[in-house]
Amino acid sequence: GLVPNGADHLEAIKPDDTVLDLHGLRGQRFLLAVGSDNPTKNHAALLSAFARMTDEPGLRLVMVGGRHAEVFAETSHHEPPGVTRVGEVADAQLKALYAHALALVFPSLYEGFGLPPLEAMACGCAVAASRAASLPEVCGEAALYFDPLDVDDMVATLQRLCGDGALRAALRKAGTQHVAAYTWAASAAALLDSRTIQDLSGDAA
Repeated sequence: GLVPNGADHLEAIKPDDTVLDLHGLRGQRFLLAVGSDNPTKNHAALLSAFARMTDEPGLRLVMVGGRHAEVFAETSHHEPPGVTRVGEVADAQLKALYAHALALVFPSLYEGFGLPPLEAMACGCAVAASRAASLPEVCGEAALYFDPLDVDDMVATLQRLCGDGALRAALRKAGTQHVAAYTWAASAAALLDSRTIQDLSGDAA
């Protein structure tokens, strides 16, 4: 299959802001989460953290992505107020959500690569991500990190992000610079390079 190698695929797409009106998000402060409801995405912890952010009245959490029926059954009754699930969206709508969100929150426990943080950066959106798996490597210095297994840490990080406009601006700037290095071509070359290294280490073993 195709490895998601870069974040420049959204560049040519014009954002579709109608998604904001469709879900009552225009003029609202919201955090964005993007990904399926696969347990490794750690959305249950994010929902717990969001429920505790009581000093941010009116803050919304917008969740983009598919849902598994069995997970849906478990989580639907516990969903805190302020959560908006928009399901699968077209790239143009996703781009509008990235552009208007306070930040993308990516609480994943495991990611092979982790494309949404780079997509968000490419769209000028601040990123808060797990200090887990490949994410610190992928996001570098351009994201604010939290421990995905520590809801307290997640709450503190998100409150800091929501309360500090200068921090969000700094993250947006850092993200824009960081993501410029992640073109499809550069990432494809890096991927080939890493495969070569794996092949060599495989031979050694």
